[in-house]
Amino acid sequence: GSESTQQQDKQPSAELPCEEEKADVGHQATESQDTSKAADTSNEEVNEYPQTINFVANTKEEFKTLEASKQRLEEEIKELEQINAEIYNKLNGVTTTLEAAVNALNCLNKASITELKSFSNPPVVVHKTLSALMIMLNRDQSWASIKKTLSNPTEFIQLLICYDKDNMPEKMLK
Repeated sequence: GSESTQQQDKQPSAELPCEEEKADVGHQATESQDTSKAADTSNEEVNEYPQTINFVANTKEEFKTLEASKQRLEEEIKELEQINAEIYNKLNGVTTTLEAAVNALNCLNKASITELKSFSNPPVVVHKTLSALMIMLNRDQSWASIKKTLSNPTEFIQLLICYDKDNMPEKMLK
């Protein structure tokens, strides 16, 4: 009996793997763990992929919206520049007219006003011009009233020079 026990101890057991098999099993276990970790990482990446696609899609959509807004703003800028140019041209025209009016005022003298006042029946264009002036001065437009306003040429010229052109009533401009 004791001999057979000793033989059993000397014989390698079928249940215990040898050192090579142990190393191979350990290596396979490590590879299995690495593969499992890689699979987990891949699963995480796959799970994140739809979010990434949605982010890219949203970003593309936002970019399209921004591009459309940019194009609309560029068109509005062009329109505003055109309006600005039109206003500048109109203002330039008004400024030219105003300068011409100031120059005409500077040419007025007592002799010219005395001559206008001397007409008993002025030409139609003279009466219309002086009537428009009387409307601006908020005075009666009859020839008698016009002659009375012209009676003091120096005062009349000063009245025109000091006229508040910037605060004319809107209805007067029509």
